[in-house]
Amino acid sequence: MNNRSNEQLLKDELLVCNLADFFDIFGDTSRIKILLALQKESLPVSDIAKVTGLSSSAVSHHLSLLRSRRVVRVERRGKYRVYELDDEHVSSVLELAISHLREVES
Repeated sequence: MNNRSNEQLLKDELLVCNLADFFDIFGDTSRIKILLALQKESLPVSDIAKVTGLSSSAVSHHLSLLRSRRVVRVERRGKYRVYELDDEHVSSVLELAISHLREVES
C-alpha cells in the first residue's frame, strides 16, 4: 500500500475503530479456541464445548459476541444451530497470525 492510501485510511475514523474492534475479538483465549475449532468444521454449541473444554454457556456467550462482530455465523440444520466462520477472511487472519508466531518463535 502506498503512503497516500495509508494517510487516507488513518483519516477514516470509522474504519480505524472497526479495525480495532475486529482485532479485539482475537484477544481472548476462549474465543481463539472457538475460532480454531470452527476453522476445521461447522459445529453446534455442544460440540464446540467438548472440543474446547469450555462450558456450553461460556461458548454461547462468546458465540454471541463473535456473531455480533460478524466473525461467525449460524445456520439451522434440522434441530441444531450450527456455527461456522463467517468467511474465508477470518480463517486467513488466523492462519497469518499462526504463521507469524511460528516464524517469531523459531
